Amino acid sequence: MSDQVYPWTGTYFENVPVTLTAIAKPGYKFVRWKEINSTSATITVNMTSDQTLTAMFEMDFSSQNGQLVLYPNPPLDGKIYMNDFYRVTVYDITGKEVLAEQTTKELNVSQLAKGIYFVRDETGLQAKFVVLNNFEY
Repeated sequence: MSDQVYPWTGTYFENVPVTLTAIAKPGYKFVRWKEINSTSATITVNMTSDQTLTAMFEMDFSSQNGQLVLYPNPPLDGKIYMNDFYRVTVYDITGKEVLAEQTTKELNVSQLAKGIYFVRDETGLQAKFVVLNNFEY
């Protein structure tokens, strides 16, 4: 048995309907099926030949319930994005301010050393992110 879950492959009988349901992880929502451009999370298809069906998802900010959401975490390109505009300050693990207060939806963290950091907004919402590399190119 393989440890790999995706992409899922299987053998199906021709002309026997197969029902597929795309289930989003918490914080995400289903958008559409890429190849057939359907927006229904549950579809039924007749497998008449080899077929690829890809469920497309996006972040669901309405489900964040007033949380400060940072992504990607850890940052991939030296930037952290937030689900809305916030006035934020960034602190290191010791509580030292490392990025001054700014109102933004995007933080450039490329100059930060490896480590754990906290972002705090003006209302006290807080989120943690991790820098794994120094983004020097």
